[in-house]
Amino acid sequence: VTQHEELEEKAARKQAEIDRDWADLDGMIEQLNPFETLIMNLRYRYGEEWDDVCRTIFGKRSDYDIEVDNYQNKMFKAHGRALCALADMMLEGAME
Repeated sequence: VTQHEELEEKAARKQAEIDRDWADLDGMIEQLNPFETLIMNLRYRYGEEWDDVCRTIFGKRSDYDIEVDNYQNKMFKAHGRALCALADMMLEGAME
């Protein structure tokens, strides 16, 4: 087995691990409230930057440009709640 083949096998194993982790996370993310689910998917599933996440969610509001800081604050608070809820779900799963 060449070094190149070993690296390909290692990469394939790592990708399988990532896929399993995402499958677990997807189920938990869907248990969040819809706003939190949207934020988590935009940020982590689709890799959007925070400014783009905020603009996607709130950008069509007439006061968006004036109130962007308030909308970002709302988004980050929901993100924090989502992280706490996911951590709780993971802990509950580890205790079962």
